[in-house]
Amino acid sequence: MKGVELYSWKDKEGDWMFVLLDGTNRVKTEKEVKQAKNKVKDLDALKRAIATLAVGEQVFWMHPIAGFNFPPEATRKDVAKAAKDARVDLHVLQ
Repeated sequence: MKGVELYSWKDKEGDWMFVLLDGTNRVKTEKEVKQAKNKVKDLDALKRAIATLAVGEQVFWMHPIAGFNFPPEATRKDVAKAAKDARVDLHVLQ
C-alpha cells in the first residue's frame, strides 16, 4: 500500500470538493480524480472520511496535476486537526 492521496478543488458552483484515493505509483488524471465515486462536497464529510482510515495511515495531500488547489488556511488547519484526532499521518505537499 502506498498510503492515501487527498485531492481538493472548487467545483463549478464554488464549493470545495475533496476525495481520498488509494495511493499508486502513477499520476492520476484530473478526470479520474474528479469522477471518483467517493468524493465529498464539504469539510464535515471529509472529516468523517478521514476518521474511517486506519490509525497510522499515511495521507498525502498534493496536487501533481493541473485542476486542483488547496483551500484557505483555516480549512487546511481543520483537516490537519481531523487527521491528528484520527491518529492519521497527514503530509501536505505544496
